[in-house]
Amino acid sequence: MEKTTPEKITIGSEVGIKVNCSMCQKEGTTDQFVTLQGNKGQSIYLCPECKEKTNQAFEDETRNPNILLSIVVGAIAAAIGGVVWYFVAIGTGTEIGYISLGLGYIVGFGVYLGAGKKRGHQLQIISALIVVVAIIVIEKFIFDHFLNEYTQNNPAEFPDFPVGQSISISFFEPEFWKSFVSPIGLLIYAIGIYLAYKFPKPRKI
Repeated sequence: MEKTTPEKITIGSEVGIKVNCSMCQKEGTTDQFVTLQGNKGQSIYLCPECKEKTNQAFEDETRNPNILLSIVVGAIAAAIGGVVWYFVAIGTGTEIGYISLGLGYIVGFGVYLGAGKKRGHQLQIISALIVVVAIIVIEKFIFDHFLNEYTQNNPAEFPDFPVGQSISISFFEPEFWKSFVSPIGLLIYAIGIYLAYKFPKPRKI
């Protein structure tokens, strides 16, 4: 009795389907082209030549970034995000660490924009460092605000402290670090830092 090899069936596969390159419209098949996922879920096909051109354009994005301007614009973005964070905190009377996620995004975008719409590992490090510094400085301002509010509302606990005089504690004060360093807080801040780090990441197909 002759044995037959069972036919292999691939369900949902696009192998061998005729398509056109999304850039140059060259005809080919899906196993010859690179298939990418578009923003709206549609498939994007690139022939080998267009893939190389795209990777070359991505590589050009990493060349000659304006480091100084990336720091300046990133710092401005951090200041804007910090002001929003500060006023939300004192307006609601609640520390909202989730704002650091938005802070990370706008700082990453600011660094990318200031660098001349460039990407690169150096810019990723710059973005992350700006967010780290921004988080610490913003938390310090918020801590000082609530500390002053408490001393003014409870003068009996601070008899030797002049009424109306503001307090500003040191960055090295342990109570300051204890006020915002917590497992969930560190996780949220880490995500914000990661978002800043990820934004100017070099691209490659």
